[in-house]
Amino acid sequence: MKALIRKDKNGYWKARFDGYNEWFMTFEAADIWVRKTMKRYYKESVAFSILGDIGVNLLSCRERELVDKLIKNRCKGITKKQYGWLRGIHERQQREW
Repeated sequence: MKALIRKDKNGYWKARFDGYNEWFMTFEAADIWVRKTMKRYYKESVAFSILGDIGVNLLSCRERELVDKLIKNRCKGITKKQYGWLRGIHERQQREW
């Protein structure tokens, strides 16, 4: 994944990340957008890799629903609460094994 920020001909700042283009009035706004997007992509990829390690047969009903939901959409748009819950499930299973 590459991030690119540069000044456009018309004076706007163009931020490009993973095929998405956004235009901003200031460099700081473009930089903030790129950082947030990179953080979100990283969190989604880490969550998806955690899902491969979780043993589904050891989960409660609500935990299984969360895991099924995250697998279905490949962790796109995962919230902080869901990410924390997923990390907790993973850590608990690592201790039990």
